[in-house]
Amino acid sequence: MKRIVSIVILLALVLGMTACSGSGGQDSPDFEAKNIQWISAVSASKESRVDGFTTVCEKDHAVVTEGTVNIFCAPCDAPEGFKTPDGYAWQKLNMRVTFGDENANESGYRYCYLMTDYYDMAKLQSSLAYDESKQCDTFTVRWNDKKYKKCVAIINKTAEDWVMDEESGLQSCSEILSWTLLLPEGYDGICCGIYNAALEGKVETVSAFTENYDPASFVLYRLDAVK
Repeated sequence: MKRIVSIVILLALVLGMTACSGSGGQDSPDFEAKNIQWISAVSASKESRVDGFTTVCEKDHAVVTEGTVNIFCAPCDAPEGFKTPDGYAWQKLNMRVTFGDENANESGYRYCYLMTDYYDMAKLQSSLAYDESKQCDTFTVRWNDKKYKKCVAIINKTAEDWVMDEESGLQSCSEILSWTLLLPEGYDGICCGIYNAALEGKVETVSAFTENYDPASFVLYRLDAVK
């Protein structure tokens, strides 16, 4: 059984949606202005929340599969080879994405994932860059009228084997998406999530995202502040 995960870190801004408390220095956060729906990552983690997720199948994009996603997030230490600058803090978000219905068994699954900013999607998009030497993304956020240019996102994916359920006769598979993030202390604007691969290539800019955004196609988690 083949499966594919399309990586679309809308880095640039893109996609991402989610909301929480706090202020990123803007009168009207982008997520509020565009009515982008989000889920609190901390609440979802504490409640062991499981959210449904619909995306297209890998072999036939005219067919959809119903999966689930649940997360765990917590502060963490700096990864090996990285430091913690003054005024910054590390946290980790693990997202478990699972598929196992008849369509996934027949035709596989395909989905995309992304990261964006609740307050200012364009700022994240324009500042995003990939550091080949450290295998991470770097970006800037504005917080309390100050620019933080040392933000980091380390993204990894681990796929598990397909497992047979003897009662249903269907196989299921999970993949773990992991974000390790260096953010300003107190910042609550970063959003991470997944979206229907039917939108792949259609939401890579801020304007394209807002034009094509459909809440039924995204599951977006907003990280709370870390101190």
